[in-house]
Amino acid sequence: MAISDEHKEIVNYLEKAIKIVDKMGMRILEFQKHSVKIMLPKEPNLNHIGTIYAGSLFSLADYAGGVL
Repeated sequence: MAISDEHKEIVNYLEKAIKIVDKMGMRILEFQKHSVKIMLPKEPNLNHIGTIYAGSLFSLADYAGGVL
């Protein structure tokens, strides 16, 4: 799956309009009517003990829910 044609414009808008998305490196990889797959890279989201910040995970979940 990939980003459907009907959602490409929305994805482009979201990735530019929500500044933190770019700073965190989140990218929408797949976007269909009832599902979205978003990638969150480890860098720059790692904390001092080498795991992903909880806030980054919460932001990922919030973004995914908001996109749908």
